[in-house]
Amino acid sequence: MRNVRNLTVFAASVAALISGSALAQAQADLVVSTGGGEVRGFAKQDVENFFGIPYAAPPKGDLRWKAPQPPAFWNEVRDATNYGAACPQAEGLDSVRTTDEDCLFVNVQRPAGAKENDKLPVVVLIHGGGWKTGSGNNENLNAIVSGSKVVGVTMNYRLGHLGSFPHPALEENGDAGNYGILDQQAALRWVKDNIAKFGGDPEQVTVGGESAGGGSACQLLAAPSANGLYSRAFMMSTPCDAIPKETAEKTGLEAAKALGCEGDDAAACLRALPVDAFIDAKNVFSRPVSGTTFLPKSGWELMKEGTFPKVPVLIGGNRDEGRSFLTDWESRSVKTWDEEGYEKLVRDTYGKDADAVLSVYSWPENADRYTGTYLAAEVMMANRSPEGGLSACKTNQITDRLQQQGSQVWAYEFAPANGPGWFEIPGYVWGTGHAVELPYLIPDRGNFANNGKALSADHKKLSDTMLAYWGAFIRAGNPAAEGQPEWPAYKTEGGPVMTLRENDKSAALPAVAFRSRHHCDLWDTIANRK
Repeated sequence: MRNVRNLTVFAASVAALISGSALAQAQADLVVSTGGGEVRGFAKQDVENFFGIPYAAPPKGDLRWKAPQPPAFWNEVRDATNYGAACPQAEGLDSVRTTDEDCLFVNVQRPAGAKENDKLPVVVLIHGGGWKTGSGNNENLNAIVSGSKVVGVTMNYRLGHLGSFPHPALEENGDAGNYGILDQQAALRWVKDNIAKFGGDPEQVTVGGESAGGGSACQLLAAPSANGLYSRAFMMSTPCDAIPKETAEKTGLEAAKALGCEGDDAAACLRALPVDAFIDAKNVFSRPVSGTTFLPKSGWELMKEGTFPKVPVLIGGNRDEGRSFLTDWESRSVKTWDEEGYEKLVRDTYGKDADAVLSVYSWPENADRYTGTYLAAEVMMANRSPEGGLSACKTNQITDRLQQQGSQVWAYEFAPANGPGWFEIPGYVWGTGHAVELPYLIPDRGNFANNGKALSADHKKLSDTMLAYWGAFIRAGNPAAEGQPEWPAYKTEGGPVMTLRENDKSAALPAVAFRSRHHCDLWDTIANRK
């Protein structure tokens, strides 16, 4: 018996040695050589991950508010099993407070077994957050990477005042602001130069994102210096407008004055301030700036001219975008209006057009506590969006412009009856508020408040449908996916807009029906009077 026991222990020891050796070999095999040096990743299930790879030098000291510079070369194999720091930002729904300016990192994920020069299609996802918060570290792309056999890339980029401070003293070569979007372009150049080493195809790069991520993609396509860094794009809940430099620099001067930095030494003064001063500043500027060398004209301006890059585009938004903007993540509450308060809101906002708005968005007899909120969300969303903004009708204008100039376009609206919101508010129906679609495409998001764990079975099936569509688009520039409802390309004269719904109800909706659902004729008439 003792001999048997000894043999068993010996066999277990040998097995452990073999297993450990295999693990060590597997880890050694996950070393990839990049332009900055070698990185070692790790495998989890059927995805290989390489996190926290520098794509630019830390933008601090004299490099604060400068175009991104190349990172320093490293000689040893760099550990790429942990994320790099998120860029400085305040605490928020999707973020924790961080002040580390050494934050320009990319994260690469690839299907297990992928190797150099496999030429897999690549998706570069730009995170949202209003250009003020967020991180590529939150956006785990393992579902689309493993399911569609693509290489996924996310990034961190400068945010808030540090990402866009349009001040004359900081202007160089006709550029002011846009530092965060310049970071995104640097990350795309890194992809162009290095992604083949990870098995990706630098000639098949899809760039896209949601909210500020989609808006960034729109401006990158408009930036002449980004030409050739992408082959297609997706834009979700996307603002494509920008602030003219003259207007933006006035805002920058006011912001600098509030921080105590004026006169000839304003630039040195601003660069000497601690990061906390910019995070805690009031009225943080974060928008893209047009009229610069980097961005001569905004994406929307180029669309109106018919000179926007003609690449395949997948574009859309959420049916109830505004319902998210009326919530408060700190108090877990939402603004409410009674009938009198709602009517006052509309009259204060729309003046002589108020009666027309109230006739369409009228107060119902069966009102509840949140009726005013739902109505306000719709009328405020339409008003707050400038040309090229992210309301349903403005998104439809962008879609029309893209198609009219010769781009292949596929339009959608995320429209399940009601999915999980950012957090629970008793009795409140989130519907399909801004950003609630993210866990459908990114089920393993790092944000605890908005990930796929909250999806019911029918919504998980919708998630599978969306992953199939987006995966097909990334692979071939067309969302046609086997086993899914047909999604025709958009045509100005008839659409359609693919309505994405649970319980196998996704279907192509004619453009006229989409515009009627959102009363676009009303909003177009009001907009044309301004």
